[in-house]
Order: sequence, then C-alpha cells, then structure tokens
Amino acid sequence: MLFWKEGRLYVETDAQRLVRLDPQTGTILWEYAKEEAEISPPAFSSRGDVVYVLTRQQIGSSFYEVTAISAGKRELLWQQHFVVPAQWEKLETPVVQDELLLVPLGERVVILHVTDGHLLSSSTQPQEDIRRR
Repeated sequence: MLFWKEGRLYVETDAQRLVRLDPQTGTILWEYAKEEAEISPPAFSSRGDVVYVLTRQQIGSSFYEVTAISAGKRELLWQQHFVVPAQWEKLETPVVQDELLLVPLGERVVILHVTDGHLLSSSTQPQEDIRRR
C-alpha cells in the first residue's frame, strides 16, 4: 500500500515493514519494522512530520504498541504499550484528530496525546461513534 504525505512517499510492505522512499529516485530513506509483529497502516500528524504506527506481537496476541516516529530521519519520539483482549484479526489505522491520537483496538478506542503518547482515555464505545465526532 502506498501513502503520500507532505511530499513524502511511504510503502507498507507484505513483510510488515513501513518504508519511506525518495519520491525522485525510489531509494529507501528509512524503514520501520518490529520483529515478528503485525503493523497497521500509518497515520500522520497534520504537518506530516510524525508517523504513528500500531503494532501487535503476532496475530491473535494481546500485546500492542503505538510508536511515534519522526518522518525525516525515523527517530523514535515515543512508544506506548497496551495489553487488551485480542478479538479481531486486522489492525486498523490510528486516527489523528487535532492533538489526539485515536487508536482503535477492536471494541476499545485508546486516546493518546500526539506529542508524548500520554494516555488520556480508554473507551469501549464502538469506533464508528468515536470517529464521527
């Protein structure tokens, strides 16, 4: 899957990697992967300078991690870990809304602050209701 944000080109590969490419040459500028982990499609800050990725350690696992990465040089900005019951198969893309990062985890939505990953809330409200607000 291809993603374009603020002049930056990203590819999510079948090998569960997120790769940033130079759009002119196709050269790999950086890549992000977690060993033996499933990766969600990325979410981007409004300026495109931060990439947010949700990973799960193996399909069916209850261990999740949200990672914020600088788009420029792939520097780790913060990580937040969760253990929740795994009741779904596909990881969904986190959603950036103003200063909030909404992380869908099945029937639960975890809300983090985009700048530091601070946990603000966790809700069992259906995702559709949260995203419509």
